[in-house]
Amino acid sequence: MNQTIVVPSLQVSPPTTPTKITPTIPKKSKPISMKGFYSVTKEIDHSKDLVVLSGWMACSPSIFKKYIDLWLNRGFNAYAFPGLMDPSMVIVTQRAKKNLKRVAKYLQAHTECQNLYFHGFSNGGGYTTACMFQEIDDYYPFMRPMVKGVFFDSLPSITKRGVGNAFKQALLNHGTALVKPFVAFKPLLNGRWFTLLDRTVPKLLTMKCNYVVVFSKDDDIIDYKEVEEFTSRLKECAGEKNVLVKFYENGGHVSHLRLYKQEYEDMLDKLLLAASKNLSICDNN
Repeated sequence: MNQTIVVPSLQVSPPTTPTKITPTIPKKSKPISMKGFYSVTKEIDHSKDLVVLSGWMACSPSIFKKYIDLWLNRGFNAYAFPGLMDPSMVIVTQRAKKNLKRVAKYLQAHTECQNLYFHGFSNGGGYTTACMFQEIDDYYPFMRPMVKGVFFDSLPSITKRGVGNAFKQALLNHGTALVKPFVAFKPLLNGRWFTLLDRTVPKLLTMKCNYVVVFSKDDDIIDYKEVEEFTSRLKECAGEKNVLVKFYENGGHVSHLRLYKQEYEDMLDKLLLAASKNLSICDNN
C-alpha cells in the first residue's frame, strides 16, 4: 500500500506586511559568519528585506545565481546555499539547521531588517526549508511573524513511491559518479527518505503568509499529481486566496525561470506587492 504524508488542517490569516556582505558588527558582539549572504552593494543596507534561498540537490552555482539575482534586483539582501546530493540526508539536515542559525544571528544583530522570505527548489530545497521552519518554531520564534512570503518551485513528493522515484531519478540524472551507486540501496534508503519528508513536509504549510507554487506535468523527478495534492492541502491551511498556483504542461524540473522568465518574475512581483499592501495574493491579481 502506498503511504502518503498526512498534513493537519490549519487555518491562518492573510499576511501582514552579488557582492558578499560585510556587516557592521557592534562592539563587544561576537562576529557573525557572513558566508552565503549576498547584496548588490559592498556597504550593506541592513534595513533591506532578506530572502533565504534553498537550492535543489546538485544545482549548478551559475544557474542558482540567476535566482539570487532575481531578488537582489528587487532590492533584497539574500542568504543562499545550493543543495547537496546527500543520499543519507544527514548532512542536508545538519546544514539546514546551521544555515537557519546563521540567518537568525544576522536578524538578531540587525533588527532594522523586518521582513523575511523563503524560496525553495525541488525536494532538497523543500526539505531544507521545512527543517528551517521547524527550527524557527523550536528555537527562533521571533522569526515567524517576519515571514511575509514563500515561493516553491518543483516540490514536493508526498508519497513513499513518489519520494523513492524522485531520489532515484535525481541520483541517476543529476548525481555525480560518486553518488550514483547509491541507487542500488534505494530499497534500504527509501524508508528513511520518506520518514524524513513525512515528518517535515507538514511544516511547509504553516506560515501565515502568501505562497506561490510552480510545477510542471513533464517533471522527470517530481510527480505533478503529488504537487497538486500538496497545493490542495496548502490552500486548506493557508487559505484559498493566499496561494497562487502555476501549472505548466512543459516546464521540466526547476526550469520555469529559463522557459517562462516573464511569468516567473510576474509571480514573484505579485508575492511582494501583496505583502507590501497586506493583501492576499489572489486579491492582488
